[in-house]
Amino acid sequence: MQLKDDTNQYNSLYHLSLRWARADSNNFTYADFIQSLNMAVNRLTAVAQRHDKSWKSQDTNSTSNLLDTTNDLTIGENIIAISTSWRKISRIRIKESDGTSWKTLTFKSRDVVTDDEMVSGMLDHYYLLGGNLYIVGFSNYAASNGVEVQYQEGPVAFTLEAGDEDAVVGFDPIFEELAALMPALDYLEINGPDEQARKVVVRIGVEPRRGIEGSGLLNALAVTYQERHDIEHTLSLARNNTANGLLNDYSGNYPLY
Repeated sequence: MQLKDDTNQYNSLYHLSLRWARADSNNFTYADFIQSLNMAVNRLTAVAQRHDKSWKSQDTNSTSNLLDTTNDLTIGENIIAISTSWRKISRIRIKESDGTSWKTLTFKSRDVVTDDEMVSGMLDHYYLLGGNLYIVGFSNYAASNGVEVQYQEGPVAFTLEAGDEDAVVGFDPIFEELAALMPALDYLEINGPDEQARKVVVRIGVEPRRGIEGSGLLNALAVTYQERHDIEHTLSLARNNTANGLLNDYSGNYPLY
């Protein structure tokens, strides 16, 4: 569905949201819908990024390639201001002194970085502090566009411009119903009725988190992002001492013959 289609309302997220909110365009305006939708997309993007471990999701309305190579490696400097587009950093690489090959740095918490590493010319690690990315140590050579940051960014916000009415959601469109339900819930929580709000809450559901079982569309969205990369996972006991111990105990108590 697109955001708004007054002619073909069956293809309009706004009109679906009006149905769930039991509202009309006079008391739940399109401007209110877009405001709530942008807040919902923020939340849905966070859910997708928490559960998408292998693929690294991106808002499909974005034009970024999720690689930033605009920062220089400078002699005697190791601080790079974090860009507003870097919502989550996945990998840091630096260009080596030959000017062509690259080296991947590993993350290391600042509280375990040694004093010697802080001033070393061997650049192996990075850490994050406040609004800055720090390379551990100091480069003894310069490299233009010598720091590559692989990152995840936030969602692309929708606007009230006429062209945006034709836009579609930037997350998995199988779950685009959430883009109608979540703004409808905003309206219902402000205006009621409460019994309709409860119906929408159940349909939206709960994101699965540690110790919390998921439900509804949020659970389905999270599971889908967990399984985006179709890799067969097998269980190995070769290096699992606990599993091997349990298996040995079971074999001793319940021999095969």
